[in-house]
Parts: sequence; structure tokens; C-alpha cells
Amino acid sequence: MSQSYKSEKRPYTWEGGQLEEYEYRYYEELKTGSVKLRITGSLFRCPYCVGENRCDYSFDELVRHAHGRSRSSRNMEEKGKHSALERYVKKYYGKNTSAFGSSSRNRAEETVKVDFGERPSNVTSSRIVDDELFVWPPMGIIGNIKSNIPDARIRDDLLRRGLNLVKIKPLWSNQGHSGFSIVEFKHDWIGFHDALSFEKIFESEKCGKRDFCCHIDRGHKLYGWMAKVDDYRSNSLVGSYLRKQGDLKSVTEKQKEDARIQSELEFSLINDIEERDSHIQKLKSGYEDRKRYLEDLMNQKEDMLRNYNRETKEMQLQVRHDFENLLLEHEEVRRKLQAQKKDLMQQEKKLEQRQFQDQSERKKLKLEKDMVFSQMKLARAAVGVKRMGELDPKPFQAAVDKNFSKNEAAVEAAKLCSIWEGHLRDPSWHPFKIITCDGNQMEIVDEDDEKLKLLHEFDDAVYKAVVTALREMNEYNPSGRYTVPELWNYKEARRATLAEGTERLIKHWKSVRKKKKT
Repeated sequence: MSQSYKSEKRPYTWEGGQLEEYEYRYYEELKTGSVKLRITGSLFRCPYCVGENRCDYSFDELVRHAHGRSRSSRNMEEKGKHSALERYVKKYYGKNTSAFGSSSRNRAEETVKVDFGERPSNVTSSRIVDDELFVWPPMGIIGNIKSNIPDARIRDDLLRRGLNLVKIKPLWSNQGHSGFSIVEFKHDWIGFHDALSFEKIFESEKCGKRDFCCHIDRGHKLYGWMAKVDDYRSNSLVGSYLRKQGDLKSVTEKQKEDARIQSELEFSLINDIEERDSHIQKLKSGYEDRKRYLEDLMNQKEDMLRNYNRETKEMQLQVRHDFENLLLEHEEVRRKLQAQKKDLMQQEKKLEQRQFQDQSERKKLKLEKDMVFSQMKLARAAVGVKRMGELDPKPFQAAVDKNFSKNEAAVEAAKLCSIWEGHLRDPSWHPFKIITCDGNQMEIVDEDDEKLKLLHEFDDAVYKAVVTALREMNEYNPSGRYTVPELWNYKEARRATLAEGTERLIKHWKSVRKKKKT
């Protein structure tokens, strides 16, 4: 390390050695001039706090800032940066602080040399005192104007003399033309130089303001001068116009104002550039994130496409394999169906032959059956055939006639009768119980049966019809639970004897025989 940097001895520690390395590194960096500190003549900016809220400092404020950050920061590199900044500023800027603060003032106190271009040889360069007040924006005054002299003629004459003016404004009063016109120049230093040149040209021709005030007989000559403080503050028409259109400023004030505007513009541009850089960095970061996201999406898409193609190929192979198996199965089923068809056709032929053989026998049996049933029906008045266990539908019809119309009652009665016929044919339903009476066991209907209790909502006739059919079914066919035909004496409500049945058949046969003879 250079001796100029090591201004004091400190006991060596590991942290102290690291801090000295950082101080030395950033001190040398500041000495190279690669880091910008000053932003204007008297304003500085900390180069190591760019990412924070940026502030402009005077010299003393910058020293206090660097000293405070070097003592308060816990980061060794941050401490080294601001410690190096404090030493560097004190060494290279501390002795000339007053010069920096007053540099603009010193420049303002210098003379401004104005080159007016082509002008009469007897006009020499003059020195302008910076504290002298002029009207801004720069304006010239032309006096002793006759009413018959047009403004265009005056403007053309000034342009021929090499003066750059903006416009000429004649001043009018209630009595007419005042004899004065205001010459307006550009609102910058070029316009100021043109205004000075305008004044010097008229002074070289002995037509300046002093000549205008001294001469009583001015003739037809035009007089001109640059508008200054006495013109601005006068109570004349010229002063009123100047106060409305401009302000009084010295060269120093104008320079300071321009410097301030320039500084503000530079600061605004710097901030704008930094904001744009930050925005660009954000855009770059967003672009990179978006790029990575799109790359991930493309990779996922490619993976999905590969998986889709692989699965599609596998599915196509599987479909082809299944289709081939289906064709084989279809062919096998077709062969079996052909064989079954052949067998069925042979069985059909056999059945047709058997049907033809049995046709005569069926006719014979049918005739005999019809004869028996017709004879039994004819004998039903006294002796006939009764199907034991058959449910009598009349009580059901009478029960539903009370609640339904005639057509609906028939349907509901048929439904209800069909339901209880199903219960009667159910072998699992056995609503009977065994009791002992006089030492003998008897099987009677269980009146507490759940299904039989449902009949209580109807008339007793319905209940009696179901119980009667149940008893007959249990007596004649308890295991099969289907009705059994029985020769029955309807008058005495008992089973008919064989003699009673034979007697009834003979009577019926005789009546039929008589009908045939007649």
C-alpha cells in the first residue's frame, strides 16, 4: 500500500486487515477517476449508494454521509467503500471547497466578450458588467419613428445590417402612433448578443439612447438602444410594454438560472436514463423469465408429443391385435352357429313329424276333455267340479266398488285378487298354527299373521274368501300350492259322492241324446 493512503497505524486483526484491503482497493479506484463524484459545480453524489434513494450532497454533506456509513454499516466491504470515499474527498476536494462553491460566481464576474460580426470599424469590443440589469427576453427600442415609415422597411434595414430579430412591435397610444417600436430578439444568448450588436450599431452612428435624450431636433433619423433597467421602470408606454413582456435580469443571474435549468435537466435526464435502465433490466429479466418459461413449455410439449405418439402407436397395435382376435372369435362363433342351425333344422323336422303324429291324439283328447267339462258345468246347479283353493273374486269386487268407479273398480279388483292368489301359491307362506283340543292336535289358521292382518282394512267377506281358499289349499294340496279340481255338491257344500256324480252325468247324457233325436 502507498504511504499516502496509510495515514494512521492500527493494530492488526483479521477484520481490520480485511477492512484495510477494501479501503485500499476502492481508494485506488477513486484515484483513477473512473468513478464519478461531482454532478455539478457544487453538488456531489455517493457512487456506492446507487441502488438506494439517490441524493445530491454538498461537500460537507458528502463527508458526513461517508463517515456515517463507514461507522454504522456491518458489511465490511460497505465500510471499506465509504471509508475510502471519506479519505479521498477530504484529500482531493477539501482544500478547494471554497473554490468549488464560488466557481460559478467567479465565472460570472468575468467579462463577456461579444463578437457582433460585421459592424462599423469604429465600434470596438466593450466589457459588460455582470451586475447590470437587462430586460429578458432581450429587446431593443427604436425611437423617433415617423408615422409614414412602415415597420417592414425598418425590419428590412436591420436585416441588411446583419441583425437577427424575431419581430418588430409598434407601440400605439390613444393619440395614435407613439413614435416607438420594440424589437424582439431570440430568447437565448444569441438573441442577447444580437441585442448588444443592435445597440452598438446605433451608437456608432451617433443614434444611441444618449444621443436620443440629448438632441432636441432629431430630424428623420431613427434612434435605437437595448432595453435596460431605466426603460423597464419608466412610466412611459415603452416601460409598460416591457414590464408586461419581460423581466429584469443581470448576466450573472441569467447564467445562474441557465446553470440551474441545465443542472435540473441533467439531473432529470440522469434519473430518466436510470429509470429507463431499470425498466430495461426489468424487461430483460422478464424476457429471460418468459424465455425460460416458454422453453419449459416447449420441452413439456415435446415430451407430451412423444408420449402421445408412443401411446398412440401402442394403442393402434393393441386395437389391431384385438381386431384380429375378434375376427377369429367371430369366425369361431359363425361356425358354431352354422352347426347349431343345422341341428335345429334337423330337430325342427323331427318336431314337425312328431307334431303330425300327435295331432290326431290331441284332437281326441280335447274332445274328451271338452265333453267332461261341459258335463260338469251342466251339473253345477247341484253337483259339479270345484277347483279347491281357488280364490273367489266376488268379495274383492264388492270391496273396491265403494272407492272407485266402475271401470277402475274392475281393474283394482283384478289387481288385488291377483296379489292374493300369488300369496296363496307361495309355499313359504304358511299362516297356520297347531293347537290341542281335547287331547287332539288341530291345525287352524293363524289370525295374527302379518299378511292376514292386512285384510282387516277390507270387508269380512274378503277375509273369509282368503281364509277359505287357504284352508282348501292346505287340505287338498299343501305342498304344491295349486288348485285341485274336486267333484262337489253345491247344495250341501260338501264333496259329492261317486254315485251323485254318476247320476248327474246320466241325466245330462239323456238330455243331450233327446236334443240330437229332435
